[in-house]
Amino acid sequence: MSYFCAIYRLYRMLFLGSQFIMKTKDYLFRITVITFCAWIIAQVVTLCYYRDAPQFSDAAMYDEYARQCYAHKTLYPDATQVYTNYIFNPGYVNWLLLHFLVFGSLSFVNVCNILLNVLIVWEIFLLAKYFFDRQTALISVILYCLLPSNTLIVQTHLTELPFMAAVLGAVCSVRRDKYLLLALAGILLAAANWIRPVALLFLLPVVIYMFMHKFHARNYLSLLLPLFAATLLIGVCSKSSSGYFVYQSSSGGFNLVQGANDHADGGYGKECFKEGNLGYIEDMAHRTFAERDSIWKARSVEWIKKNPVGYISLIPVKFARMWWGDDYLGGFLKGNPSFMSTNPSAVQKIQRVLSGFLFSLTYYVVMLCFMTALFKLRKKRNRDMYLLLLPIVLCTVMQVLIYGSQRYHYPCIPFVIFFAAWWISSLRTKKAIPSR
Repeated sequence: MSYFCAIYRLYRMLFLGSQFIMKTKDYLFRITVITFCAWIIAQVVTLCYYRDAPQFSDAAMYDEYARQCYAHKTLYPDATQVYTNYIFNPGYVNWLLLHFLVFGSLSFVNVCNILLNVLIVWEIFLLAKYFFDRQTALISVILYCLLPSNTLIVQTHLTELPFMAAVLGAVCSVRRDKYLLLALAGILLAAANWIRPVALLFLLPVVIYMFMHKFHARNYLSLLLPLFAATLLIGVCSKSSSGYFVYQSSSGGFNLVQGANDHADGGYGKECFKEGNLGYIEDMAHRTFAERDSIWKARSVEWIKKNPVGYISLIPVKFARMWWGDDYLGGFLKGNPSFMSTNPSAVQKIQRVLSGFLFSLTYYVVMLCFMTALFKLRKKRNRDMYLLLLPIVLCTVMQVLIYGSQRYHYPCIPFVIFFAAWWISSLRTKKAIPSR
């Protein structure tokens, strides 16, 4: 009943605020508010529909690790979890552990997901308004809300939402050369990297932005010292609970070997871990995550040296797997068999392609607008706008080095939306690109 009460209260709030919205002559603002409110309702409906659904795949692993640590009264990882393939996004597992400590269960994770999603929208608005203009910011909010994956994701226990909220919060904090805000940015980047080990890819654009805008040397210290201090604190806490200094996920070797072996096809696959293949390790049960990671990395590098052509030939496939659609949530919602099956039938393959295409229609429109914006941008001179492309480039390069998956383009989506929204805005006003 609590979900339905929440829907009723939300309806009352929207009804009371509708008079103010309808009075304004700013039609784009009106459309944005209506879209945003409908999006909130859609998220609540999603939670109601999937209310009793269990978590699957990575989400189920996060939940289990958090339960184990709650039972052991330790942080993640603890000493009993070092004999696994890798330490799995420890920041997020400890976020779930916090829910156990505060609420006694994971019942409120999905509610927090909605709040994080709203925070991300606010951050997107602030960044688009700063780097572009208010109209582009409003269109960015609309595009983000219209992507179905940004609605359904609230049901899953995945790293995307807290990671993105922390990263965008860090970028927002660097807009001004204020010491406290820069310190906050450093802490948020450390936290985001603890949640998902790609946050430091955003550090380079941040530092370049500071250099371009002539930040004082003390500003760099205000950013970097808290980042290193927070990372050190995370590692020390991990060492106290597990005996290992772990400040981020250790899945690098596990991921790399999947994209660098005789059975690699550019995507995720477990074939390489079968006996006799490159990823197979004898006596694995007695190997720590650090030992396994070291072995997989060494074998992968050796394989790449011996098969450079084969490795390079997979890069276009990995790129395509990363960007071709936006339906990566299928396997995380009720264990959809057409997505979860490792050996899908012909019917399941057709179902997967058709459902993925229909689910990704809005995504394709956004990507088309983004590519058109790049074409228009090529002759313009705007350093900040070019800098906003760097996270997309860096994330893509990192993924084609391991293996491709649609889920891994999520950190790039806000930046893709900025350019797509700018192009739509330029059609509406025919304004020139602002120079910085």
